[in-house]
Amino acid sequence: MDELEFNIDTVSNTDANLEVEGYQEQVEDIQSRYPEEDYRTPEQQELDAAAQEDTSIQEPTAVTPEVVEEPETFSPNRFQEDPNTGMVNVEEVIATGIDPTLAQMANVQYQYDDDERQAFEKYNKAGGDINLESTLELVTTLQNNPLLRAKYDRNGDGQISFSDWFDVSRMGEMTPERDAQLTQEWITSLQNKDFKARLGAIANLQPMIPYYHQRRKGILGPEDELDGEQARGSFVSGLQQTTGDFLSGFEKVTAGFAQSEKALGTGDDWFNEDAFETKDAKLDDIILNHKNPESLAYAIANPTNRVWSDPIMFELGRYSPAIAASFFLSCFINNYKRWWCIKICWFSHFCSFNNLGNRNNSNEYIYRS
Repeated sequence: MDELEFNIDTVSNTDANLEVEGYQEQVEDIQSRYPEEDYRTPEQQELDAAAQEDTSIQEPTAVTPEVVEEPETFSPNRFQEDPNTGMVNVEEVIATGIDPTLAQMANVQYQYDDDERQAFEKYNKAGGDINLESTLELVTTLQNNPLLRAKYDRNGDGQISFSDWFDVSRMGEMTPERDAQLTQEWITSLQNKDFKARLGAIANLQPMIPYYHQRRKGILGPEDELDGEQARGSFVSGLQQTTGDFLSGFEKVTAGFAQSEKALGTGDDWFNEDAFETKDAKLDDIILNHKNPESLAYAIANPTNRVWSDPIMFELGRYSPAIAASFFLSCFINNYKRWWCIKICWFSHFCSFNNLGNRNNSNEYIYRS
């Protein structure tokens, strides 16, 4: 069926163009002459009014509530200070097994408090001694607070100085003048952030003041604030004990043989156990320097047994070299056995191949004969 289509051009010569030339210009001319008139249709006026109302209603701005971190609370400290003096009873601290010299170096007569806790928390969060700005800020905080200064003034000169921060036990006599000079140079390096200060921060594996902060917290602080450093310190102490025993072993064994009854001609006993135990070896003292109260090794050698796991961690550190050695020795023995088995198997296959060749040659000789 054909589609019906009406085309006016085919039936009339009339102009079918619906566009009027100059229409838009006439509309704009009328609007410009009568600007007070509203030429919109009622429907358009309603749509524009609705759109204006939507834009006038502003959505309330979402306000993010400020999160205020409440300060962490801990249980009471291990020892209570005297209400009259405000000091901790040092004898009570020593009675728990703390070395008296270590108690003196740690100034345990001063209580562990929030100012001390916050200063070192900020220092540790900033990166510790690798961050020169945090180091300078901590030293300044300790210096400007009389109580904190008294807690970490190990040499008793009333200042937070070079010899308080660093282990100077191998630097010979530290006179007040020399200490003051080194302190000024150190503070200037921290302020300038020069290469010398950065190298010192890297070379100084464990600054003394942050270390004694951990020791003070382990001795005086609440038990629920112990964060694992106490256990790590016990482990390192046991490891240092084994190292010292290894270094002093030769001298002790030599003394045991030299003081035996056999050597002295007084009997048949060839080894003196008492001489072995009582011999004061020197090599471990020279290398570790653990008998000098001003050294870091001395503090490490006197751990704090605060919780039940501390003695266990000490023994674990003490026997860890033997455990590691036995592990690697067993691996070596197994590999050695495996190597010998491979050689034996290869040798047996080689001999079998040679015997087979010899038999083939003999059969060929018999055949030819």
